[in-house]
Amino acid sequence: MKRSTRPPSLRQIAAALGCEERQRNGICWLECNTSANKVAVVVHGVTGGKIDMMPLARQYVRAGYAVYAVDLPGHGGSELPELRSYDDLAAWLARVIDAIGRTPDLLSSNSYGSSVVYRYMVNGLLPQKTRVVLACPTPHTSQVSNALQVVSTHMPKKAFWAVYNIYLGQLIRGVVGMNTYDRDTWSWFLESEKYKKATTTLRTSTILSTLLYNDNPFTASPSLEVQRRITVVMGARDRVVSEKARNAMRQLLPEAKIRIVPSAGHILHFEAWRDLLPDEPGARNMIY
Repeated sequence: MKRSTRPPSLRQIAAALGCEERQRNGICWLECNTSANKVAVVVHGVTGGKIDMMPLARQYVRAGYAVYAVDLPGHGGSELPELRSYDDLAAWLARVIDAIGRTPDLLSSNSYGSSVVYRYMVNGLLPQKTRVVLACPTPHTSQVSNALQVVSTHMPKKAFWAVYNIYLGQLIRGVVGMNTYDRDTWSWFLESEKYKKATTTLRTSTILSTLLYNDNPFTASPSLEVQRRITVVMGARDRVVSEKARNAMRQLLPEAKIRIVPSAGHILHFEAWRDLLPDEPGARNMIY
């Protein structure tokens, strides 16, 4: 009998890790391996969900972390509070840490989640012991991203959301967001896409993405001491941010570790989850 070569699904990975869903004070997360002493809090990107972070959660569990994968505001089981600026999002993340009840040794994020974590750090809210993996930050978005933002804000909402969720729309987002033909990666991506219609809304996506355009948090730098605890990971083939983004992060975070993954695009928690452990203190900037 032939053995199946299908990769484990995101749900299957969560089940294998013994993850359980928790909800408190309007915030929802999956928690895995909670008996571990080290703690990792993980934040996904806009229109994604906590389940997306399971390949990364598996990597962190293997490294000895308890993992808390959080739903962004208005995603999954997390409520959407009033959000007027990124200061509100930074305050929301502070409430997330309080709700979980454990101080993270590691705070890891991708894409929009990284913009939230960035303002959280700039506002001086990062706990003293916490290290950060900032994946695919968005100081400068690409022309493709800018065009999609214009379409999403001007096209009739029902029509846009319907097109967004059809299979062709999913494939287009996969081609734009990733730089791989890997079967596991595409399997996880398409599984994630199936959940979007039930776990978030176009209104939520528009509110969050408009904040990024109107109040982009990548304008100031956190303290030098905080920078030394940051590892920035970016895909060299990222089509969601512009080419200026890499240099911008080097200028904003001169003391941080910068890691470039040549073969990867923007969805690193699917494409390059093995590369999202933090650098050890004193490590040099690396290009993989």
